[in-house]
Amino acid sequence: MKKTHGSYSKRSRHLTKKGRRTAMQTLRSFATGDHVRIDAFSGAKEGRPFLRFNRLIAEVVGRQGRAYKLKVRTGGKYKQLVVSSVHLEPFQSKVEAKPVKKTAPAKKAVAAKATA
Repeated sequence: MKKTHGSYSKRSRHLTKKGRRTAMQTLRSFATGDHVRIDAFSGAKEGRPFLRFNRLIAEVVGRQGRAYKLKVRTGGKYKQLVVSSVHLEPFQSKVEAKPVKKTAPAKKAVAAKATA
């Protein structure tokens, strides 16, 4: 008879070793309506989401105990997950995260070189 290798034996390649989480990452809190990225941490089994939802973006709906209720859209439907804060990271879209760069100083530098 074949030996079992644990519940995550075939999924271990999706849970890469990421070192230890800092205290700030473990005790991080989120408000209702925040967007977070689900990132399963291999060092903590408590509150870990099913790996189908790993690396997806979700919206925080509320709290359930010490964990967070999340709303995720997959397969054209919304699903609710209960995930511990250790497995969540804050998410900002690339449009919000990058400030608009001003090009005016660069044009002045080119104009100054042209006159010299």
